[in-house]
Amino acid sequence: MLKSQIDPRVLRDRAGGVVFARGQQYVTDGRVHLRRHDGTSVDADVVGSETYEVEIEAVGRGISAGCTCPFAEDGHFCKHMVATVLCWLEAEPGDRPLGSETPGHDAPPELDGDVDPTGQQDGQAQLRSFLAAQPTERLVELLLEAGRRDPMFAARLAVEAGGEGRPGGARGSALDELPLRRALVDAVSIEDFIDYGEAWDYFWGIGEVLDAVDDLTDAGFAPSAARLALFAMELLDEFGGGVDDSGGGLVEAIARIEEIHLRASRHDDVDVEALAETLLHLAVTSDYDVFYDAPAQYAGILGESGLRHYRSLVEQRWREVPDGLGPYDGDRFALTHLREQAAEALGGANLLLEVLRETENGPYDTLRIAQLLHREGRAQEALDCLEKAFEAGTRDGRLKELAAEIHREAGRVDIAGQLLWENFTDRPGDLTYRALKVGTRDDFARWREQAITVLQAPEHDVRGRDWTALVSALLWEGDVDRAWEAALEGGCRGDLWLRLARERAREHPAEALPVLLQEANRAIEAKQRRAYREAAVLLVEARKLAERSDGVEAFHARVQALREQHRNRPALQDELTRARLP
Repeated sequence: MLKSQIDPRVLRDRAGGVVFARGQQYVTDGRVHLRRHDGTSVDADVVGSETYEVEIEAVGRGISAGCTCPFAEDGHFCKHMVATVLCWLEAEPGDRPLGSETPGHDAPPELDGDVDPTGQQDGQAQLRSFLAAQPTERLVELLLEAGRRDPMFAARLAVEAGGEGRPGGARGSALDELPLRRALVDAVSIEDFIDYGEAWDYFWGIGEVLDAVDDLTDAGFAPSAARLALFAMELLDEFGGGVDDSGGGLVEAIARIEEIHLRASRHDDVDVEALAETLLHLAVTSDYDVFYDAPAQYAGILGESGLRHYRSLVEQRWREVPDGLGPYDGDRFALTHLREQAAEALGGANLLLEVLRETENGPYDTLRIAQLLHREGRAQEALDCLEKAFEAGTRDGRLKELAAEIHREAGRVDIAGQLLWENFTDRPGDLTYRALKVGTRDDFARWREQAITVLQAPEHDVRGRDWTALVSALLWEGDVDRAWEAALEGGCRGDLWLRLARERAREHPAEALPVLLQEANRAIEAKQRRAYREAAVLLVEARKLAERSDGVEAFHARVQALREQHRNRPALQDELTRARLP
């Protein structure tokens, strides 16, 4: 294939709409420097949050592309690749990179002298010399033009134009927020669903604008930073549901907005009642858990009067919650949490205890009350609370573990051990086994063999016998040999087999090798690029075990057979080659 055969529409389909649009913007912004290009390949430097190296080659009926950015290293077609291809499609031999000249002006004259191969150092010197030689009016026009093309740059110019200023003063209300509002709308709003492959770039773009918003606080525009943070939160509340957030980008963006708003509020002379109303409104109405810790985080800003107002608003909403709702229905869950937060921020543990006792209903509420009493050094009150629950017939394991902890701290080791043993026999498993060992400490030897016998009791389901709990408990203890024997005899879950095999490999690599090969095969059957990458990692790990156990030839033969078996899966073949497997 030649570059002339590349169709930008196909490129857009491969990269996705969001990534393609950001690549186009990079070209327009002049961020692409073509280092070498011809009819079949191109190398470029693309300036993003740092300078990334891009290599593109037209091969067969497609494009082979590489970039040093994290997004590309994770196997995706990134905006830097898009920008490079688009720039390359418009370039002829000897052309300047597309977008490198300022619209409406002649290109600056070239300077004599040697050129740095990267073009970065000499390019900066050339640009500095060019700008220094320009008349003031020309520089003003260049800056204004840049501001028209880049809203964030325009906002930074406005910050610089404002002088020193002071938070909450006249300067705080003088900033033209419109450019940054437009930038936030452009970054957050979407027309179609953003899938996992495009989400990283989508949230990266939002982060760039949030950086500019955050800078406003240090520049003396704290009120603007706070307003823009709330505006960004509203946009994410509107459009966030249209993004695949498997990578956690939405959670991180919301946390960043909360951080920006909190910092700006510290630097602003705020109306504490209005702030309390805003924080509560967003916490209750947002589709996401925003400002859930506001009473504690904003306590120093709200002060006593602001906290009292916040609490009165929460109590009013609490009284309006319909009767009969469960703890997670409607606004009840959010209001329960905020009500407790407000009480503790205003009146400490005593006021929080009042709120908790008022709504106590079930073992979990009892546990929280006892935990708070214990934390406040009121151990006997905590035990009384727990004993009352036990007398009422509660057998909740969490209550018994807390009671055991309090008894142990008081030196009553036998009582603590008996409570933990009852808990273990009620719910045999690796977690209750761990709690028994940790809680009885030096006295655990008297319980261990009995506990192992309980975990060996036959458990039959559709998978047959399964000693996962026992294997997990023994592995947690560091008894690898006995865990291995238990796994061979009673079986265990696949991911636990892998953990166990890695521990077994320290002394017995040949025994662990088949487990890694089996897990690699299981990953391949998922038929996804990420799973193929995981399989390659497992096979590299298996090769090291083969080398330690004189089984390299058999391992190589196995990989070759694997390649032949899956010869029609190019993504798998590519991952195996990248891992330098035979």
